[in-house]
Amino acid sequence: MHRLASPPREGNLLVTGLSIFDLDETLLKGNSSFLFGRFLYRHHHIGLSKVIYALWIYFRHKVCGLHLKELHTRLFGLLFLGRAAQEIEQAASDFIQQHLISLLDPLILGELRSAQARGEKTLLLSSSPTFLVERIASLLGFNGWKGTNYLSDKEGRLERCEDPFDGPAKVSFAISYAAHLPENERFISAFSDSIHDLSLLELAGRPSAVRPCKKLKKIALLRSWAILG
Repeated sequence: MHRLASPPREGNLLVTGLSIFDLDETLLKGNSSFLFGRFLYRHHHIGLSKVIYALWIYFRHKVCGLHLKELHTRLFGLLFLGRAAQEIEQAASDFIQQHLISLLDPLILGELRSAQARGEKTLLLSSSPTFLVERIASLLGFNGWKGTNYLSDKEGRLERCEDPFDGPAKVSFAISYAAHLPENERFISAFSDSIHDLSLLELAGRPSAVRPCKKLKKIALLRSWAILG
């Protein structure tokens, strides 16, 4: 994986140009989809049996290696298929307005605010649903964002989810976005907790592993990457 540019400097200050943040377990202290599902249950949008089954699916993903695409497909079918998109989007807005501040990781939020203060472009890239990613990105002032799209039918009811916006897709998006920046602003900083974002971290000139899993931590130590949290 080739990095896009060498790090530019203004005096002794390193200017990266483009800072890219993962959402779940990185900018947030938890998983936004899981937390949103809990919010839906507590506000009587879904029943307890669906919550329990969703937890089982999520456990299989985290512990047993259930593929990300299968995770999204199963959770979409369980929680969102046939639901009015407007209802879910309103619930997402309520969830974020009520809980975002308490869910943010102060250390990584500080990295975001520092990048913004330096005038860098910032991206929020996540496999979580776009209706969560977009709202969080807008409130925090990101320049761009991308998540997994949940699509509606002609009646406005959710009917399917696209392929998850995973690590390789994030790399393609980052390269495309950086290509539209001046050459001296293409040096990338990237922040993620997940081994699934390894290719994105490899793309970055300044990769940071945030509370990494054992496998990613081993790689970060071998390559002398920053380890945060």
